[in-house]
Amino acid sequence: MDSPTCSAMQVLPYPVLVAVGMALTLSTALSTRLAVYFGTVIYVSFQSFVLGLTLLSLVVLYKRVRKRIAGTLKDEPPFCLLPNARAGRPWWLYTGGVLGACYVVGITYSAVYVGLALTFVSSISGNLIAAAVIDHIGFLGTPVRAITPVRSCALLVVLGGCILSICEDFQAGDTTLAVGFVLVSLACGAILPLQACLNRRITALATAKHLLHTTWVSFFMGMVTSGIASLVLSLLWLYVYDRPDMWDFQSTSWWMYANGVIGVLYVYLSVGLAPVVGMTRMFMLVVLGQLVSSLVFDNYGLIGIRQKDATPLRVSGTAVVLLGTIIYSLQQGKQPAKVRPAPLVTVQPLVDLPGRDLGPPSPLALLSATRV
Repeated sequence: MDSPTCSAMQVLPYPVLVAVGMALTLSTALSTRLAVYFGTVIYVSFQSFVLGLTLLSLVVLYKRVRKRIAGTLKDEPPFCLLPNARAGRPWWLYTGGVLGACYVVGITYSAVYVGLALTFVSSISGNLIAAAVIDHIGFLGTPVRAITPVRSCALLVVLGGCILSICEDFQAGDTTLAVGFVLVSLACGAILPLQACLNRRITALATAKHLLHTTWVSFFMGMVTSGIASLVLSLLWLYVYDRPDMWDFQSTSWWMYANGVIGVLYVYLSVGLAPVVGMTRMFMLVVLGQLVSSLVFDNYGLIGIRQKDATPLRVSGTAVVLLGTIIYSLQQGKQPAKVRPAPLVTVQPLVDLPGRDLGPPSPLALLSATRV
């Protein structure tokens, strides 16, 4: 008979993952607040990647020091995973970091204009649709899972929930704005499975297959991309538009910069808890936390988010999206995968580990996934 302590440890990961989903919503809310003081979301993206990369570097350094002291250090540092054509790592594999920067900018803009709930409903819909296509074609050696009738119905349910969530914006006359940012959120959601595939391929090509190292590289590329965009934007404001007053960094508070910390915690916890609960359950628990907390944030206008009442129609749309996600994820876990060799990289394709359910790529596998 299991002891109470053992049972508690088995149950603990579930509320923790729900809390992680809520924390991701908080991270987006903090980004929207910072955008007000920074003058643009691009600066927020750069700040987030710099802070995340700094924390990841400290974690990697700590682990390497421990291994060196124990005499077990055999793997290369993460910067050795940068593009190397001779090692079979072409430059385009590293566009995952660029996609991550685009995700942060797009999802934050959407949250500012249409609220968190509709933003996450749309991005999760895009995530599932893109994941289904990637699984169906076996992109970059991803295990092939054909789009079955059940999964097709689940995707239609998710899209139906997305349409239900936007109905009140149509009635209010905000059609163009709402549809535009829903499409942006859909595109951002579609970015994440693609980014996850690229990061997993880099991990497969590495000598020491550490996801933490791949995440470091993805953050580094995201920081470089958002840094270049921030520099160009700063030059435009200073020398073309003559607007040095666009920044208001002094009005910010320290807690607003927690968005980068949350991203790193998400990756670290998801990597550690995925083998415990399985990718499918982890995906559903994180989505549950995101959808529920986004409705709360919108309803009360927390942290300066645009206030939008949690009306029965919006709640119903969110519930329908959650239902479709559960159906899709459960079907994903039951369907056997077929391995197809990656056509563009001459290495062995990624395969599912025996007894482990990889499921669809997590939304904000962000740091592999969020951002990552």
